[in-house]
Amino acid sequence: MDAVLARGRNSNRALTAVVALVFVLPGIVAVFGGVDLLRADPADVTLGLLCIGGGVAVFVAGMILQARGLRVVEADANGLVVKSKSGQVVAQIRWAEPHDYWYRSAQLRKLGMPVATIVNVRVVAKDGRAIRIDDAMGENAALQEAVERYTTDATFARLWTELASGATVAFGPIALSAAGLRVDGLSYEIAQIRDLRFLPGALHLDLVGRDGGRDVPMKDVPNYRALLRCVAELKRTA
Repeated sequence: MDAVLARGRNSNRALTAVVALVFVLPGIVAVFGGVDLLRADPADVTLGLLCIGGGVAVFVAGMILQARGLRVVEADANGLVVKSKSGQVVAQIRWAEPHDYWYRSAQLRKLGMPVATIVNVRVVAKDGRAIRIDDAMGENAALQEAVERYTTDATFARLWTELASGATVAFGPIALSAAGLRVDGLSYEIAQIRDLRFLPGALHLDLVGRDGGRDVPMKDVPNYRALLRCVAELKRTA
């Protein structure tokens, strides 16, 4: 690997599920049970305190185990690698190999107001190897930006070569060729496309001479940045 350009951390989802079921939930139940014993009439102070203390201990043990299960994700100009806390390589995908980039985001709201945006990106190799990067509070934002930049550069170069040779390239429900774009059975020539742009949760297709356009859910479209770049290049060279 080259010099690391961005670094972040991801949890082990399987371990997170185990911690939640074996440590967190029992710990919470024990604490509330202990509180109920202290409030009972007559109160069982000894057993109540034991329950609360045990619940807190189990909860803390789960959090320590969860922290030990964190994985380091690193990106450089060569590829993406995931390492365990001990430094052992768990997964690796190089930009030069064929892969897909998936982007999903969800906005959390409170009283109708946005309070946070959760962003999940995945890089999936053709043999099924996958690397996931989650971000909710900006802790992995720089890593996600670096991954998007490098995967888009590599994927665009590969797909543009295919388009130039006359091939049709699939982006989920969208099929793109030098002649135009096809979505859900409807075809549009490149000259008909006024704009194709990213919106929260969707790609918006704006057509010449038509109002409203149409949206395609982002969760269904891999390599969306490469798609936007391919369409822009086709419009430029048309």
